[in-house]
Amino acid sequence: MVELILMRHGKAVSSTPAGDHARSLSPRGLAEAAEAGTALLRLGLPDFALVSDARRTRETFDRVVESAGRPIAHRFEPDLYGASPRAILAAVASAPKECRRLLVVGHNPGIGDLARQLSGPDESDLAATMEGHFPTSALALVRLEIDRWAQAKAGGRLEAYIVPQAWRDSR
Repeated sequence: MVELILMRHGKAVSSTPAGDHARSLSPRGLAEAAEAGTALLRLGLPDFALVSDARRTRETFDRVVESAGRPIAHRFEPDLYGASPRAILAAVASAPKECRRLLVVGHNPGIGDLARQLSGPDESDLAATMEGHFPTSALALVRLEIDRWAQAKAGGRLEAYIVPQAWRDSR
């Protein structure tokens, strides 16, 4: 059994002259990411993280680590930038073998779509809340009954879905 935590980056500024990949977090995004770090500390920190190499995902991860107060071994993955669920799973398959709880920080729609796909036919209120709704800095913890990350597929159990208060307050 392993646990996969899928997280969308925090709210970013709308544009930058350097392009989408270089967009940084907005003040709200910084607050969301800090809140997500606190939530991860309560859930249990991951053994390892795969993080898109876009500026906003790196900043989100940095804020999560700062808020959690503990380092998290990680690798920046260029292939996670704008990745589809299939591409995210390919990156997940490369996670260290000893890792039992993995965090992936990426982008929508891929992250949200993968969270829904892996959760399988879950009829819980938690899954219903996540359906079609994966805002900035949201995270989903999915438990998978597998031995190796390369086996990740639908049929897991959604254990937690957290939407930061900073996002809800901005609506």
